[in-house]
Formats: sequence, C-alpha cells, structure tokens
Amino acid sequence: MTSFGDMGNILIVDDNPANLELLQSILTGAGFRTRPAISGVLALRSIAVEKPDLILLDIMMPKLNGFDVCQRIKEGSDCPECPVIFISAKSDPLDKVRAFRVGGVDYITKPFSPEEVLARVRTHLSHYRLHQRLAERKQNLEHLVHERTAALTAANKALQLATEEAEAATKKAEAASQAKSEFLAVMSHEIRTPMNAIIGMGDLLTETQLSSEQRNYVTTFQRAGDLLLDLIDDILDISRIESGEMVLETASFLLKDVVQRLEMTVGQEAIKKGLAFSIHVAEKTPLELDGDLHRLWQILANLISNAVKFTNAGVVTVEIEPALEQQQNEDGAWVCFRVSDTGIGISEEQKRAIFHPFTQGDSSVTRRYGGSGLGLAIARRLVDLFGGTISLDSTLDKGSTFEVILPFKENDECINSKQSHDGSVISSGSDLLVEETSCRILLAEDSEDNALLVQAFLKNTTCQLTMVENGQMAVEYCKNERFDLVLMDMQMPVMDGYTATRAIRNWEKEIGNPPTPIVALTAHALKEDEKKSLDAGCDGHLTKPIRKRRLLDAIKQYRLSVS
Repeated sequence: MTSFGDMGNILIVDDNPANLELLQSILTGAGFRTRPAISGVLALRSIAVEKPDLILLDIMMPKLNGFDVCQRIKEGSDCPECPVIFISAKSDPLDKVRAFRVGGVDYITKPFSPEEVLARVRTHLSHYRLHQRLAERKQNLEHLVHERTAALTAANKALQLATEEAEAATKKAEAASQAKSEFLAVMSHEIRTPMNAIIGMGDLLTETQLSSEQRNYVTTFQRAGDLLLDLIDDILDISRIESGEMVLETASFLLKDVVQRLEMTVGQEAIKKGLAFSIHVAEKTPLELDGDLHRLWQILANLISNAVKFTNAGVVTVEIEPALEQQQNEDGAWVCFRVSDTGIGISEEQKRAIFHPFTQGDSSVTRRYGGSGLGLAIARRLVDLFGGTISLDSTLDKGSTFEVILPFKENDECINSKQSHDGSVISSGSDLLVEETSCRILLAEDSEDNALLVQAFLKNTTCQLTMVENGQMAVEYCKNERFDLVLMDMQMPVMDGYTATRAIRNWEKEIGNPPTPIVALTAHALKEDEKKSLDAGCDGHLTKPIRKRRLLDAIKQYRLSVS
C-alpha cells in the first residue's frame, strides 16, 4: 500500500485490453500508479501480492464476474476496506443495486469520460485515505489507551503494594512503639519499686543520729536516687511526646507559686554553688493563669537547672514579663520567660543540635557536667505542645539566654489553695504524731521492703497499720474489719489492686457501707495509670518512690475528707 504522500496505487480489472489501456492512460497521465488484471482470478492474486488503494472493476468477465470478485475481496482478502468502483457497460438499475450490495462504493457506466473517472477516483481515494487516517488514529489511541491502562494498572498495583507495605510498616511501627512504651512502663515500675525503699530509707536515715561522714554518704545516695528518678521520668516523657500520647492539662494557678517553688528548689542549688540567683517578674505580667502548671514547671526547671549546671561562676537570672505586643493580639495571655546565665555558652555549630534528644555541646560536656541530654529536648517539645516558641542566644565562654513564650488564659478568680506540682494540697498543719484520734490503715503491698518502709514512716504516729501482701487478702480484711484508709499497691500476685478495689467497692454497695478511702500507692507513674486507678474506684493515686512528708500529708488529706 502506498503512503499518503503518493497519488495512489490503483488496480484495474477488465478482460478487454483496450479498456485496460485506456484507463491506464487516463490514470497514469494524472499521476496515479496503475496495475492491470485481465481477469478476476488474476485480480485476486495481484491483491494478495500488493494491496491496492482503489480498484476499478469490470462486471462482465469470464470465470469470475465482477460481483463475485468484489464479494471475495470484501469477505476473504486482506483489504476489505479498499474502495471498489464498478465500471461496466451494464446500465440496468438492478445491476447497480447488486454492485452496491456486494460492497462497491460507486458505479461508472461505459462509455465514460476521463474527467468523470478521475473525479470519482479522487473522491473515493480521499474518503478512503481519510478513513485510513481515522482508523490509524483510532488504532494509535487504542494502543495508547492500552499502554496507559497497563501503566495505570501497574501503578495501581504498585500503589496497592506500597499502601499494604505502608500499612504493614505502620502497624509494625505502632507495635514497636507500643512495645517500647510497655517496656518503658514496666522498667519504670520495676526501677521505682526498689528505689522507693532506697530513697525512703535514706529519708529515714537523715532523721537519725549520724556522723558528718555518714550524713555525707546518705546525702550522696539520696542525690543519686533523685537523679535516677529524673532520668526515668525524662525517658518516659520523651517517649510519650514522640508517640503523641502526652496531652496538656488546664487548671488555674498563681504565677507567684511557680516563682516561690523555683526559688526553693533550683534557686537553692544555684546559691549552694556560689552563684547569684534572682527571679524578676515585670509589671503588668498576668499573675493568675489557666494552663498546665506541671509542664510549665518542667520547662522552667529544666532551663534553670541547665543554667546552674553549666555556670561555674557569676549569675543565673530569670525574667518573667508579658510577651511582645504582636502576640498580645492572640486570644489569651502570652507570657515570656527568659533564663540567662554567665556559663560556658554554646557554639554556633552546637546550637543546631542542642534541642535534639541525648545531645549536649560535645562529649567533654557529658564527662564534665553529666546529664542525659534529654532536658532541652523535652523542654522544646513541651513548648511545641503549648503552641509557644523557644529560642536561644548564646556566646561561647560568655553565657546563654533561653527565651520561652507561652500562651495561657488569664484567670481573674482568686486561687486559695496552694498546690504542689503533682496537684496535691500542701498541708500546713501538724504531723499525724500529735493527732489524738488513731487512724487505722490497711496496706496492701507485696514488696517486703516497701511494706517495712511505710511501717517505718508511720512509726512515731498514731496510725495503726495492718499489712497484707495481695489484693485478695485486702478484700477479705475490708469485709471483716473497719479501716479509715486503704493504701493499695496496684501490681500484686493473686489479685491486683485494680481488681481488689472494684471488689471492695461492689461489696460496700451491696451491704450499704459508706466507701472507705482507697488510695493507690504504686510504681505505675504515667497519667493514664492514675486514670486507671481512679476508674477502678480509688480516691487518689500516689506514685513511688514516695517521701515521708508526702505520705503523711496524703493520709491527713484523705482522713479529713472523710471527716
């Protein structure tokens, strides 16, 4: 078949040589290529060798007439779309109808004029070539659609595979995160349990007659125990923040209480180190706020502790003031906390990684000053949870300034009760040892060391302590005796504290007894652990290790609530 740039390749089929010669002369003179065939049989053979662009076909021929040839071309050849123009001396309308029925596109009656033949040939060639172009475009489109469909199918399969892999990776990551959280929670519990006895016994030792050397020893292991607990808390915090489990709480507090506590804790550490320490609250700073007091304290304590740790001489100052005017346009009260020191400073290179977990200025800093490198990472992420900002300005060997800007809601209501960082009311009364009325306490605790510690804490008080080693025994004792308070460990053999607490509450309802105060005393230290204790029926949640002062205050608090 010729290309569309040629005039055309025309097959002329006629058993009359004169007609063949005349038609060839007309067509070749107009620029067409022609091929003659003097019979229908030869025409079919010629078509098999080379497909024509158009066929001029006589009707009256021996063996195979034109109608039969056309029918075979349309039904059995490789070019059924090739236009066939019948050219015949037969002028009967029935012959013309039959010609069109077998597949002809036109009919020229002999004798003919050259102009008519050329006009009809050109018209049908044009239609045929247009049809070929459309067919080719259709084929190309179908091929393109097939390719695109195949590509889309492959892309969908790849996407499905990627989605399945992502879902599997997500499930694996969630499982790993859950496993990590569970591991950290278990390790926290297992470390806090013996640390309760270590720190508690240390507190008791300080109440005894000690030589100067012995007191130094006790102070040393108390400090080491506090550092270990701080590290455990930091690891739990960073894990909860990374997993998205940490949520800020909102409560009313007084800014002056934060200042006083900072002065009594990290401020005293600065003074012991020989540093000048001061906290200045600017005028017009909102003093009564709504926000997460504990996390605010954690941020400031981390920043000030670092300032004290990395300052060998000079001053550590804390400035608290209203935030910049443009931030006051936001809803609520924005407060700026600025912690400055004259310490070792931080280089430009070190600043880029200073807020990353387990990062300090360089390895020599860790060797010289100690620390896990988690404090600033936690502070940064807590600031992000607040929706605030934290920035650093530091010069090596001259000091550093950390600036934190946090949003709060201003509270105009007066806050009467002073609260500690864990939300408990600080007792201002005398110890239990001067109480006239005795307090009957049931302690459910499977650790012998921790049971002995609580017993030692209550040694010089009027409390009468009964100790059991599992939840089932606690339930039986509560059914048979009346107690003023139950201190319930939550992880015990035979029956845990959650089950025991629910059993006691159900029994009290059945017989109509007033509820006995039950306080969880446990090494489970996460916020969700506290909720789990309260959901089980506990009135409060105390975390190990617990100080003697904290335990006595809690006992008095829950006794007073019953009274």
